[in-house]
Amino acid sequence: MREGRAPQVPIFVDSRLGGDFAEVYQRYPQCLHGRSGEAAQLLTDPGVHYVRSSEKSKELCYPSRAVHRRRSGGMCEGGRIMNHLKQNVDDPRCSIVLVSYQAPHTLGHRLRRAVPHCPLPRPALEQVGRGGGPDRLLRHADHNDLLALLGPLAGKTARVRLVHGEVAQAEALAHDLRSRGFPDVTIPHEKRR
Repeated sequence: MREGRAPQVPIFVDSRLGGDFAEVYQRYPQCLHGRSGEAAQLLTDPGVHYVRSSEKSKELCYPSRAVHRRRSGGMCEGGRIMNHLKQNVDDPRCSIVLVSYQAPHTLGHRLRRAVPHCPLPRPALEQVGRGGGPDRLLRHADHNDLLALLGPLAGKTARVRLVHGEVAQAEALAHDLRSRGFPDVTIPHEKRR
């Protein structure tokens, strides 16, 4: 929006916890590790509104004007994200972008893969899957962050278990951790229910 490539519309971040985090970072912008200028500007932008109440969240499901909604919904398995999906998934004016890991067997994973066994309308799934798909956003930027965070523990930590994420990314992280001095890094097998 700042570059003029998208229309100027209000941004609603529908997350109690997100609002709390933003408040902390607004108080301590130096904790944003070198990104404080741009990040602090985003956190204090008057066009960004943090939605904490469930009532206001429900109102956002029926906006009276164009808005940009950001909702942290994990795997799309419950919570406020369900209201937004039910009310807007088949609206051609809306886009759903999943930018975080979606575990297999979850609604978020089925949406990301546009699987026909998803309890949402098929036209909406085709819309979600179009345009290169959200997979292009799933590059696990946290890989380097985890290496930097764990780096000082190399040689001091007996074991590392990688229990979250897709197998290919977990294997790449395990390889890099081993090469940095973590001798016992494994990826436990998923237990089936």
